Amino acid sequence: MKPAFDISTENMDSALLKPCTLLLELNERQLTCAWVNKNNHQLLRLKQYHFELSDDDPATVLQDLVESDDHLQQEIREAVVIYNYGDTNLLPDPYFTIEVSKPLAELVTGNAHKGLVLSEKIFGREMYSIYRIPREIHTLLQRKFSAGKYWHFYSLLLYSTAESKTVDATYFRLYFYPDKFVVAVFNGNEPQLLQSYYYQVPEDVSYYLLNICKQFSIEPATVQLYLSGLIDADSALYSEVYRYFLNIDWDTSGTTAWKNDKLTDYPAHYFSPLLQMALCV
Repeated sequence: MKPAFDISTENMDSALLKPCTLLLELNERQLTCAWVNKNNHQLLRLKQYHFELSDDDPATVLQDLVESDDHLQQEIREAVVIYNYGDTNLLPDPYFTIEVSKPLAELVTGNAHKGLVLSEKIFGREMYSIYRIPREIHTLLQRKFSAGKYWHFYSLLLYSTAESKTVDATYFRLYFYPDKFVVAVFNGNEPQLLQSYYYQVPEDVSYYLLNICKQFSIEPATVQLYLSGLIDADSALYSEVYRYFLNIDWDTSGTTAWKNDKLTDYPAHYFSPLLQMALCV
């Protein structure tokens, strides 16, 4: 499988990767790998793979990819896996116990899809993430990265925004992926909603966003949107969102925090979500 994106520094060799942290963000359709040196805030390499919907066994596809990518065989300082699956719940700290994790996951998202239920405390927030992931994928990654750290995307999203200062009373953060987007609704700095939605056409996205506005009594024309991930300014998707939401900015904070001259060849918001989380781990 060839990467959709492959960005690296000039004259990169295995010695440069050895002191790096490797971040792997994984969801149903995408794997992004980023090698960062946190000592000098340099992004050494970034690869992104897109999976086909016809792939019946994601664990086998992932295993083939991990075993065939030469850079994933290189020695590194540490590995951090960020799961971005949608079967996720947030629970206030006072109500959390480890025993409630699995029953809550099955209550909210059902038990048709079996998997491994994990939970973690969100730094900077008085809440826990409870999420379900494919067991065979977790086993594969634990075997490959035996000393790896594991997080959910939602946990690091909320952690990375815990100290955010904004003049916007209510604002949305949107993170786009192939056929999926994550929306986080904040009132000041307090999260109101954090949810993943799947879409097939641009109208699906505006439908979900308008429905959220209705639920929270928000005027679409006045709310601020911050966009990042795989969305282009000249795309039909952006045009559809702009029909209803007039205050739109690109979130490039993650990308601008890391040095790599090759990043300027791509829109700065493309890889901002993962690179923002690289600052937190």
